[in-house]
Amino acid sequence: MSIALQKAVEHYQRGRPAEALALLLPVFAQSGMIDAQTYVLAGQCCVKTGQEMKAAFYFERAAALGGPSEDMLRNLAIKLLEGTAEVRAEAAALRAAALCYGAEPAAQAHYRRWLRASLLLTEAVMENQRLRDRMLHRADPLSFAVDHPRDHLLWSGDDGLNARQVLVDSDLAPSEPGRAARRALCLERTGSVRLAYLLGPLSLAPDLLRSLLPVLQHHDRHRFSLSVICQTKADAEAVRKQGKAACVNVELVSLDGLDDVAAAASLRERAFDVLVDLSGHAAGGRPGILNAGAAPVQALWLGVPGPATGMDVDYRIADPIALPPEAQGVYAEKICLLPEGFMAVEPATVSPGQTRPVLPEGSVLFAAFAAPERITQQTAVLWRSLLQRCAQGFLWLDRASTFAQINFLRFMDAGGVADRVIFGDPQPRLRAARAAAADIGLDTLAAGGGEETIDLLMAGVPVVTLKGESFAARCGASLLTAAGLPVEPAESEDGYLTLALDLAEDPERRKALRRAAKGHRQPPPLFNPKRLTAHLELAFEAMARQARAGQAPAPLRIHAL
Repeated sequence: MSIALQKAVEHYQRGRPAEALALLLPVFAQSGMIDAQTYVLAGQCCVKTGQEMKAAFYFERAAALGGPSEDMLRNLAIKLLEGTAEVRAEAAALRAAALCYGAEPAAQAHYRRWLRASLLLTEAVMENQRLRDRMLHRADPLSFAVDHPRDHLLWSGDDGLNARQVLVDSDLAPSEPGRAARRALCLERTGSVRLAYLLGPLSLAPDLLRSLLPVLQHHDRHRFSLSVICQTKADAEAVRKQGKAACVNVELVSLDGLDDVAAAASLRERAFDVLVDLSGHAAGGRPGILNAGAAPVQALWLGVPGPATGMDVDYRIADPIALPPEAQGVYAEKICLLPEGFMAVEPATVSPGQTRPVLPEGSVLFAAFAAPERITQQTAVLWRSLLQRCAQGFLWLDRASTFAQINFLRFMDAGGVADRVIFGDPQPRLRAARAAAADIGLDTLAAGGGEETIDLLMAGVPVVTLKGESFAARCGASLLTAAGLPVEPAESEDGYLTLALDLAEDPERRKALRRAAKGHRQPPPLFNPKRLTAHLELAFEAMARQARAGQAPAPLRIHAL
């Protein structure tokens, strides 16, 4: 028995399974045969620390080596994976329904969403290729009605194709007569701009107020009359409670019980100049309200980062990194570029507390807290390569379903690095602390730059992100730039790996980045909502001014104050 294994056994016997597992992990990273006893001990440590999926994984490995305990270990793994057999049976049924001749687009869409959520990465790639082939080479019109736009951009990275998806959460389609009628509503109006923000259900977008409330607080009440449109009275009350100071002189409106047409009519009666939708194609969004003509100017801010296909939208608010001029040609709506980033939050100092996993000394913890749906095979291959080249690296993910976790571990095991994958508690209240406990953040490729990226950057944790081709694939680059850290977005997959490895090998640089994040004389754009609000106000005034003059929407580029 090796010294490391002896010490691990001692820690386990003394009731310190996390420390025991930390001693075993370097053993797994070494070449050579690992015996069943070591795998069993690792599995027992995982059971004690609440990592049942990793435990099952180790027991499966021990059983594969044979011996008198093989059946017992295999049964133990099966017990820990209880429920996955039913999931696999469900998978077979979904697959059969989706792939049969003449399958309905809805059945195909359900199957594809299930693949993403289950982290069946290779099968998802095959399905994506099959669908892409139908769209590009077979001229199959039904292929554009399979993915919802918010689902399509999770993998495609091509806004040209994203803009052609026709599955929209509304039976109302945009029309030229309707567009002309609403634009005529504010002709020759004068005075302050009547501005309204349209929210989707807060239960489906719990982080939305993090971006909106600071903007409301900093709005100039002399130049703008402000309203927030909520889906329910409960949501309106939540906005009021969470944003007491921000909601001073802000009208909170509830659409309780109103369908799209009635809601649009109600909003028209309020004579807004500019209606800003914060959902777009996000789950729970109300594109039908826009398509029914709710305001003279209708803009998209935040929400799903992609084309407003099937929506009557005049402007999409972005920035030159997220949506550069050369990428705007496929957008029917006009692009309004803010100078320093398209979103901001209030800065906060968060302690990591006890959230960091117990790891061997000298370990580097890569945090990737994206939802499973955003993890494509392309992204996972990069992460696997990173762990192969960084022997001290560990990948920290949000805990997903049992089935998804075991699928991801098996994918990573193909590269021999499954031992260094850790699943953590995904509760939103712990996310900021977990971000502060990480060493390096890893962004996803096709759809990046989520709320977890903001938490990492706020803690001074450098985020490795790739500047892709689509809006969704460039959000991480936009956030990284706006955070003011001296780290550049990668331009290629090789650049992504190189940057991650360079940061992993340079702890002094990582410490300097944390110090720099705390030492800004002026908050950088990502953490300066007052400055963002000033730029948004210039944009909204320009939109209203054009509409009041009877001018058609035109691209806007706001200059930095």
